[in-house]
Amino acid sequence: MDSLILPKWPFILGLLALGACFALCLVPLYRRRARLGQVLLDPARALHFSQPDWFGPFCMAWVAALPLAALQGQYAVQRLVGALANAPTGPQVSVLILGALFGLVFYAGIYLGTWLIRTTLIWLLARASGGRAPFAVLLTTVGYASVPEYLLGTLVMAAATTFQFSPLAASPTVLITSLAAFWPQLAATVPGVGVFLEEIELFALWSLVLTIIGTQGVFNFSRWQAAAVVLVYWLAALLASAYFTLAVAQA
Repeated sequence: MDSLILPKWPFILGLLALGACFALCLVPLYRRRARLGQVLLDPARALHFSQPDWFGPFCMAWVAALPLAALQGQYAVQRLVGALANAPTGPQVSVLILGALFGLVFYAGIYLGTWLIRTTLIWLLARASGGRAPFAVLLTTVGYASVPEYLLGTLVMAAATTFQFSPLAASPTVLITSLAAFWPQLAATVPGVGVFLEEIELFALWSLVLTIIGTQGVFNFSRWQAAAVVLVYWLAALLASAYFTLAVAQA
């Protein structure tokens, strides 16, 4: 029987510390459960903030990253299955945990960075359109508007992948809730279209609508003015992401 080679104590302590941080992130979200539910049911009222509350979305990003982190660990083992086929159990467990830890930090960083960049660009576009509002209030609004994208979308994608309803195991860039998963033949046969279909995700579109509603309230815009500001950001982000994906694929 292969002997179990446990990671060293610093690694174990680091893992326990990350687990404790994750558990602590659940407490603020539990206290904000009414607000999170209201965002989905009554967004116009829920996305109105008199005081900034960035800590809720911050914790939400870490919680949302956990399912993806677990999948990243499994994916790392699958990629190294040939090298680990005859290895003891310990190295396989270590690769799984290391992959999950890397995925947790990586995906949480993506969520937090996307939240900050999205808020900054919308704030600048809104100011260019004549709107005036504190950045921290918009940061809170955009963060809570991301509930469908960060929480619901991640959970659905993780569940679908676990039960093998998603192509994620074969290609981590394709999500089950993206348009590429609904029209796989179109994405595979029409040059360039597949990249855009992969970037358009249903729960992200839901969050986009909530962001429009929230931006309207923050800046006291009309619905059409708020939609124009947010859609300009979304189109710019979509084009930039698609261009980056194509550049990496052709490199």
